[in-house]
Amino acid sequence: DISKTDTRPPALYQDTARSPSSRKHPEPHQSHQHAGNIHTAMAGTLYLLNVLNRPDIQTIMAQAWQSLPNGWAWLYRLARELELDPGDPLCEFLAKRLGLKSATELETLPKLPERQRVLSLVARWFHQDDLWCPALIRGPGELGYTPGHLDLYQDSSQVRLEVRLAGLDLNPGWLPWLGT
Repeated sequence: DISKTDTRPPALYQDTARSPSSRKHPEPHQSHQHAGNIHTAMAGTLYLLNVLNRPDIQTIMAQAWQSLPNGWAWLYRLARELELDPGDPLCEFLAKRLGLKSATELETLPKLPERQRVLSLVARWFHQDDLWCPALIRGPGELGYTPGHLDLYQDSSQVRLEVRLAGLDLNPGWLPWLGT
């Protein structure tokens, strides 16, 4: 009986062409066919996607799109405000998304448009002492990616109540402004 030996949900057993004992099930981190995986010490950088997706920030991004015309560049510049380590593998990922040859070229990107306005909004939304500080983006994780999809995997020990309460670790879904 499968239900006694396997705790995966029944939806994984919809392949009727093989017997239950011969079916293969995806291992964690293999639910999507990824183009690549990176290990990062700055996994919380992806929390900033939810910051950038807020309507007030989206308005700023729309007004300043000519200055910084790519969502990945906005993510990089906002993360640098929280001391993103430019040597972290995540920066190579961001550089590739931006069509750059290496992470060192990220520093040639224009500065964060409307920086003071963006940071004042962030200060209004998040407490600087316990949330909007470099510790927000620091933490180990594995990023699995394809051209149109990201999966961030972190150990459950990385869950932080203040991040969860702020809604920063929620799946933002499809972000058309981010591009591929």
